[in-house]
Amino acid sequence: MSFDGNDNTPMKLQTRRWAPPSLNMPLARPNPLCLLSMAIALMLAATAPVDGNAPEREQSAQDTDSPPLPDLASKRLTIDRPLPVDDSFHDAIYRLELDPPADDGDKVRDREAGDEDDRPAPLGLGDLPRAGWQRPVFSHAGTLILVVDGTRPANPAADTPHRHHREPAPRVPSDHEALAKAAAAAVEAEPEVTDSLGRAALLKQAVTEWLADEAGHEAIGAVERGKEVEPLGESATAAWALAAALRSQQIPARIVVGLVYEEQVPGEAPGEQMDQAQQAEDGDPDPVFAFRMWVQAWAGGDEPAREGEPEPLGARWVDIDAITSANHAGRIAIAHDMLDGEDLEADARRLDAFLERLRLRTTPGMPQGRDQ
Repeated sequence: MSFDGNDNTPMKLQTRRWAPPSLNMPLARPNPLCLLSMAIALMLAATAPVDGNAPEREQSAQDTDSPPLPDLASKRLTIDRPLPVDDSFHDAIYRLELDPPADDGDKVRDREAGDEDDRPAPLGLGDLPRAGWQRPVFSHAGTLILVVDGTRPANPAADTPHRHHREPAPRVPSDHEALAKAAAAAVEAEPEVTDSLGRAALLKQAVTEWLADEAGHEAIGAVERGKEVEPLGESATAAWALAAALRSQQIPARIVVGLVYEEQVPGEAPGEQMDQAQQAEDGDPDPVFAFRMWVQAWAGGDEPAREGEPEPLGARWVDIDAITSANHAGRIAIAHDMLDGEDLEADARRLDAFLERLRLRTTPGMPQGRDQ
């Protein structure tokens, strides 16, 4: 109830039923030009060709926008002298030196401005694993002495498999149906081989054959990612496939990224090997350590004892490589469980920056190759 302002007499409230304004308002007269424009637009949309390649072009644009991975496959570190390449080369001692970063100015300015740096910490010499067959024994002022002993594991008590060494990973699809089926077939083809080392060797041979399949084996298709991973080289595909095959057969496996000794043909593309005719014409090959990825499988301890041979070492991490046959002493592991997940670009850039600064030398007393 309300009151009139003059005599305080109550006023009767006026009520009406509400209706949408559009129902109570007269319709506006349509504009002929507006209707004509709408008709023309509808006709053009109906007659325009359908672009079936639009999704591909959109994906291509996205690929172009994302920076390519650094070319790790071509990374080579020269070494001061050649090394043996036969089975007698079991142990080595290397001197690793890391140059200081070229410019830390950006990081300093970020800290001064109070900005948080969410980039992964750069790799350092202290990050090299004390695992597998290698042991860092001395580190000081950008220098690391690394012992690689292929006759005994470096840290057997602590260096054991974890849960993720048995499970699928983004780059290690051990649950892929075609790959698991092909791995099982490779093992079942040799029923007399029952120990883990023997089965791992069968899977290594299978992956080597998959890679050589000109038609492209469907098991390799489980880990291929096209041009995106080409800068990592064929060893990446081989390592992912081999780790997946091993895990699918209940053999724990981990990815290793590091350096492998090889002798490169002078003036030729990385990875080219020199035969005797080339050596006579061009001289000795260059001794280098090349970037590689390979696999360590947790195996052994269940193989049958053989008369006249030493007792088995027991279960341990064993280097398995479907690309190169370098033994333990010719390998330097930079990291384990890297380049096998979603952070492929970040991992690759950390490795690239580390290798750009790394210098590698042998130490006195090490065996030499080519009868020097």
